[in-house]
Amino acid sequence: MSPKVSRDFEEVRRTVQRELAPGSRPPSDAPHAMPDARLARTPPPGLVPSGARAEVGRTRSMPVLPLALLGGGVLLGGFGGYFGLQSRSNVNAARDEVFYSNRTAHLDSARGQAIAANVLLGAAVTAAAGAAVTWLLMDDPPSPRTEVSP
Repeated sequence: MSPKVSRDFEEVRRTVQRELAPGSRPPSDAPHAMPDARLARTPPPGLVPSGARAEVGRTRSMPVLPLALLGGGVLLGGFGGYFGLQSRSNVNAARDEVFYSNRTAHLDSARGQAIAANVLLGAAVTAAAGAAVTWLLMDDPPSPRTEVSP
């Protein structure tokens, strides 16, 4: 720890110890105990109007990580499919070309698009598998949220 941080920490510690020392007076804005205060009684359930009862409903929050992985997998799969179709279109265009230079250009373009498609589809499958694994291996279901409505 740096000397300045240590010095600041010790200064705050001394200040707190002085404030908590026996015989010290509480701050002027501290709350005071009221010995004669009475708590309001809650009416029995039969006397409460039916519209005033609170309904407690439990809802479960959706797990974010599996849904994000699945969404990413779908997105990557869509891009991979697009590049795969573009690659196939370039291969078909290369078959129809008469000149060797044009045929080579189409095949080079198709090769690059096929590599991109394979990488994207592999990433899509990996993301989808990750989504399935995280969904299935979640040992504790998402903490339920309690909603109270009047």
